[in-house]
Order: sequence, then C-alpha cells, then structure tokens
Amino acid sequence: MKTYLSILSLILLPYSLAQGEILHVTLDGSGDFTEIQDAVDAAHDGDTILVQPGHYLVNSPIKFQNAEEEKGPRAITLKSTDGPEKTIVERIVDPGEEFVPSNGSVFEVKGLEDNHSILEGFHILGSKRFCGVFALYATIINCTLDGADKSGFCLYQNSKIHGSRVTGCLDNGIYANRYPEITESWVIGNVTGIYIDDNCQPTITNCVIAGNAQIGLYCGEDDFSDTTASNLTIANNGGPGILVEGGALLKLHNSIVWYNGKSAIDPVDPRHPDTISGSTISHCSFEELGAWTGENNILLPPQFVSEGSYDFTRFSLDKNLPDFIVREGDYRLRANSPALNVANPEFAPEIDIDGNLRDCDLGSDLGALERDNCNPQDFLRGDADANGRVELTDAIFILSHLFLGGDDPPCSDSADVDDDGELNLTDSIQALTYLFLGGNLPAPGPSTCGLDETIDPLDCSTYPNCDEI
Repeated sequence: MKTYLSILSLILLPYSLAQGEILHVTLDGSGDFTEIQDAVDAAHDGDTILVQPGHYLVNSPIKFQNAEEEKGPRAITLKSTDGPEKTIVERIVDPGEEFVPSNGSVFEVKGLEDNHSILEGFHILGSKRFCGVFALYATIINCTLDGADKSGFCLYQNSKIHGSRVTGCLDNGIYANRYPEITESWVIGNVTGIYIDDNCQPTITNCVIAGNAQIGLYCGEDDFSDTTASNLTIANNGGPGILVEGGALLKLHNSIVWYNGKSAIDPVDPRHPDTISGSTISHCSFEELGAWTGENNILLPPQFVSEGSYDFTRFSLDKNLPDFIVREGDYRLRANSPALNVANPEFAPEIDIDGNLRDCDLGSDLGALERDNCNPQDFLRGDADANGRVELTDAIFILSHLFLGGDDPPCSDSADVDDDGELNLTDSIQALTYLFLGGNLPAPGPSTCGLDETIDPLDCSTYPNCDEI
C-alpha cells in the first residue's frame, strides 16, 4: 500500500501545490498555526496545509468551507507529514455542551466539482452521531477511522476514498451517494460494511470487506444504483456478503465472496426480476450463487491464509461501539488456491490493495490481495547482509538492524532466518544455532538459492545474482 500511496501522492500533490501556498500546523507553535481549523480558515483556493505529528483535539468539526464569503468556494489540501500512525485528530464533546448530531463530524471536507479538496494521512477518532468524515467533491487518501456511533466515511457528489481503513462504526463503515469511487481500502468490524444509497452508481475496486456484523456490501434499492465492482474480498460478515435490493444492478468481477453468515448474494426481490438479467457476475469465487448466474465463476473455497475471528456481540465498554475483531483474517491466498491466476484481465486493476503489481505473465488473482510477487528474487536463507555466505556477520547484522539503528536488510526474506514472517531477535539466535550448534535453516538455503514459498508480509527486493555466488 505504501508504494501505491506514494505514487498517488506524487500525482495529486502537484495539482494542489501548483497555484497555492503551503501552511504549517504544529502543536508546539513552531509553525504558522497550532489549530487545524485556523489554518483551514486562512487557506485560499489551491493552498496546501501540512500538519505535523501529534494528537489534535477538536470540539467542533474541522470545516473546509468557512463563513468568510469573500473567499468563496475553495479546493484545498490538508495533509499530515507523517501519516495516520503519528497524526491523530479526535473529536471531543465538552461536559454540559448541548450537542447537535448534525455537528458531530470530525471533518467536513468540501471542494469544487472540477477540483476536489484532499484529506490525507490522518487517524480519525470520536465522531458523534453523524459521519466521521463528511466528503463533498472531496478525495480521502490514507486515512484510518476507528469508532463512530453512526457512519465512518460519508461520500457525496463524486467523492473518492483511496488506501484507507475504517473499523468500529455503529452504522456503516462507508456510506456512499452519487457517483463515489472506493479503492484500495479495508472496511472491517463495522455493523454494515459499505452502504450504497439510491441513485449512486459507485465504482469499488481492490477492497477487503470483512467481519461486519450485518451486511458486507449493500446495493441500494433504486433503478439508478448500478454498482460496478472488481477484485473485492468479502468474507466473514455476519449477514449476506452482498445484498442487492429493488431495481439495482450489480456488475461484479474478479471477486471473492465466502464465509459470510447468511449467503454470498442475498436472493433477489421477486418484484424486480430484471436485477438478475441486467446484472453481470463473472470470474468470481462464491460459496453459493443461488438464483444468480454468470460466467467463469468458481464454487470452491478460496484457501485464505487464515479466516478471521469476529464476535458480533462484543462492544467496547467505554463508548458502546463495535469491538468485533477478535482476530483479523489474513485474506491472502495460499499456493493451492483455485482463485490464483484466473482473473479476467479486462477488469483487473494494475495493482492490488497493498500496491503490489498484478498479472505476472501467468495472470492475476481474484480478490483484493495478489499472491505473487511480479519480480521474485532467489536468495539464501540466513544471508542477512547479502554477501553470498551465511556466517557470523549475518547474526551481527540482524542485531545491529534491530537494536542499533543499522541498515535495513537488502532482502528481508534472507534475514528472516526462522521463516516466521517477522524480523526479530529469534532470527539472530537461529543463525547462531545453525553456525555453532548444528541447527537447520528453512528453505531456501543456506547453500542453494531459491524462492520463498512461505506467504508472509516480507519480500526480497534485491539480492546478488545467485549464479555468481
């Protein structure tokens, strides 16, 4: 995902910087402002506001359109410098305050029809009985929203959300109305995952929709609510994976819909028989199709690395918000999955939800997560410093990386000596055990180069040509 977000930021940022100034927000007073709203109020069309790391508390929504009529409509960019891991914006309600639900958002992001405002890189908390983020002609990038006592992200009028995550919402993770675009996002552990309202016509690509208590994807009951979706992973939801109501149509490709509580796709309303004939469902993996039909669909388990565990009766004690995630699923595909390399290339995006390239000659996979690395590297297990030999310096290299701020391993897989999918102290111990106590190393290596057959978060970006070792 980081690769994708970096590319997306490079594409979008020049448009926001081309005409405007850059304003800085810091909590310590070293910037232009200490309050985000003050910076937004001062911004003009085309300006960019950069927010330094910190925990920002707000007692009213941060609104992109203020009362200064002379400024008129504006499109601005509000972006954290260090991402959602280090930049938190939390909505608080003062004791005794008369609270108005429609004033309960954390952000109200509004732009122009032909020039979106942008919200990027925030961890958002504490929305109250309204949308956590209300977006109108806006683009949301790389944001995390945890806990809302109504919907998380509300998208109106061509708004877009990319590379984001929403959990713990008492209503919908994402509510969408009027031509939204939802891509590369995780919608997990809400009451309903994504709710498509009437007259919407959304595009949804590369999303994981899992562990939601009721419905994974709801497609609204309206003749104009045609949903186009590809490469979705919809799993472990308490109700139907997808519910299509009324006269809505569904165009679904290259997706996985499995292990949901009620059905893969809920039965069609008999009052609208054209829903089936007008919909297109192809190259998908379903637990069952019922009355739905389509071409090249697979009725075999997708073979996830691990299913998730979710408790739909569990709510946080302090805020009474969903706390459904017991163990989040690992929805990547195993080597024996029937969903590998069978996607329809016409509808397959170039990248997956994490920004990895798809279609490595053999074809691309169903679902949001691509299994294969398009440029796999042979390596020796245990050769952490990538000098072509497994020796004492490798154990020292790992310790230096972990505890002394040393260089990153050129090939993370080779430094993962015990092949547990993490870089930690046990890797150095495993290397020392191999070198001095006669222990073994997992394949490949330590004497023969090969590829990593284990599915884990690590990869091998560079390693010397094994033919030269």
